[in-house]
Amino acid sequence: MRALAFTWVLAHGAIPPRLQVLHHCDNPPCVNPAHLFLGTNADNVADKLRKGRLPDTRGERNANAHLTAALVQQIRDATGSQQAIGARFGVSQSLVSQIKRRVAWAHVT
Repeated sequence: MRALAFTWVLAHGAIPPRLQVLHHCDNPPCVNPAHLFLGTNADNVADKLRKGRLPDTRGERNANAHLTAALVQQIRDATGSQQAIGARFGVSQSLVSQIKRRVAWAHVT
């Protein structure tokens, strides 16, 4: 059991299923029970985003990205079947569909 969870259990009791112990103070070694609260993983991500601690890894900033914003724009402008477009750009038909519907790479205008 992690120190945060152990501290929470000692101070407040059991941690309900699917909840995590989070920090108000954002100091990882801190185990002050007054600085802890329960939340879901979505709450944790929203808290990080609100506090500016979630890096922006969209698009080309993602180390695993195979496309650039320029290529995404070319895919959006391309005509023909999504299968053919995918083959031309070395991506799957499903990614072409997501790009054209602005599900993937939505931040590219």
